[in-house]
Amino acid sequence: MAKLIITDWRLGLNTIAMIKAIRRYAGLNLADAKSRTESVVTGEIVTLAIPVTQDATALCDELATLGVTASVEE
Repeated sequence: MAKLIITDWRLGLNTIAMIKAIRRYAGLNLADAKSRTESVVTGEIVTLAIPVTQDATALCDELATLGVTASVEE
């Protein structure tokens, strides 16, 4: 199981796209994905457990295109 650690975001972040990406790769429901996204926007560091390392890497890459700073730990 891999951990995705989200540490920062840039102005212009598309939070809807971020929520959708988190739901797709982390398997969270809408409320949980929205809560995690809101936590990131308020400055909290958020850690997500992703069962498949490839999914964690794909999510990290997708979030980077949205303006999110994240890294993957195995």
